[in-house]
Amino acid sequence: MRGELVGEPRRMAGTRLHKPRDSARHCDRKGELWVVYDDVFVEQVHFLVPTWSPIKAFTDLKSQTIGVVGSGSMHTLQMLLDAAQIGPRVEQVDMSEGLQALSGRRMHALFYVAQAPVQPIADAKM
Repeated sequence: MRGELVGEPRRMAGTRLHKPRDSARHCDRKGELWVVYDDVFVEQVHFLVPTWSPIKAFTDLKSQTIGVVGSGSMHTLQMLLDAAQIGPRVEQVDMSEGLQALSGRRMHALFYVAQAPVQPIADAKM
């Protein structure tokens, strides 16, 4: 389970319901298998859009070039784009490449999912 019901009983096939402990972690033994529940990540979506960019709303992404840092971020961005039914040009980059592309106006936005603060973003000068 992905922790969408923290604090509420949860069930996995073949296990009994559990109330999470104070730490939100708990486990169950099913034969030779331990099933452990926990919330793993609390992360923020970082969407960097320079002031010169024509992007003013999420739907403005449809005709722009977006950089995305990391495969997990790529997955999250793709889910958002699919939900909005838009298909911009997306390039996977590392953080320094993405920040350089933004400052060089070769990319209109940079997308990254990570726990704040992200030091390269905090230190970026545009």
